[in-house]
Amino acid sequence: MIDYFLKTAIKGPHGPGAQGGPGERGGMRGSGPMGPGSQHGPVKIVIANAAGDTVATHYGPGDAGVNRFAWNLRYQEPVPYRGAPPPRRGGGGGFFFGGGGPEVAPGSYKVTVTAGDQTQTQTVEVAKDPSATVAPGAFAEQVAYGLQARDMMSSLNETLNHIDSIDHQISGFAEDVRPAEGQDPNPKYKDLVSAGRSLHMALEKLKNELYNTKVQRAAPEDDIHFLADLHDEVQGLLRGGSIGYGQPPTPQAKERMAQVRQELSGKLADFDQILKTQVKNYNHMAEKVGTPQLIAGEPLTLPAHKSADRRHPP
Repeated sequence: MIDYFLKTAIKGPHGPGAQGGPGERGGMRGSGPMGPGSQHGPVKIVIANAAGDTVATHYGPGDAGVNRFAWNLRYQEPVPYRGAPPPRRGGGGGFFFGGGGPEVAPGSYKVTVTAGDQTQTQTVEVAKDPSATVAPGAFAEQVAYGLQARDMMSSLNETLNHIDSIDHQISGFAEDVRPAEGQDPNPKYKDLVSAGRSLHMALEKLKNELYNTKVQRAAPEDDIHFLADLHDEVQGLLRGGSIGYGQPPTPQAKERMAQVRQELSGKLADFDQILKTQVKNYNHMAEKVGTPQLIAGEPLTLPAHKSADRRHPP
């Protein structure tokens, strides 16, 4: 738990007191890591490890008095896919539904709380479970594996977000220039609309290779009727990295990680090729006829992965 005291309420995006509900103890306002105050509260909470690397950034309530934020002891969650359906009813937004990153290792962490123009930092200790026997370096290996899976999920989701954005722009333009019933298409836009149709088909093909849109993900067990897609594979790696406390990945898990990473790298390269060819061609044609060009973003790559150093376990 992270507690902080505010003399006066701080107005955030939704006004004072909007980000937390009454806590169990009188006079406290609370916010859980996956609750309404985790993303848009007026108080910024940054957690860093002993090396100074940011572990997670959250936002807590800004009510007058004592406020409480419950850190879930996990790294930042992956970048979300905006086109994903809401979590299954009763499933919440927790780790097993893509709501969190890998667990942190025992050790010292710095918590920096910023409220308005005031900032305070304090060191907290994440204690090791005294009943668990953990091999030296095991936590470091587990965290490194989980962060690699987290970053892969972020890259995949960002690619899906880019695909949906481009597709939305294409369909929006095609709808704007669609001729009224009984009228002939404007020959000025004929080639551009055709290029957009071809680009849409290429994007749709790639998207279906990354994320099976036929699965009703909000429906329990509907995914058993389909083969696992790449999104499911990466999500499985992310979940698997935190199943056992202080358990490093097995050789089989590392091998599977390498296979999935290679496959994902290939798909990101395919998306990069679409940007360099079909999107570039579409924008060139759009410029010629004086219509808005596609905002496609930059090519995406997987972050370089650093293996855990067993000589310096956390």
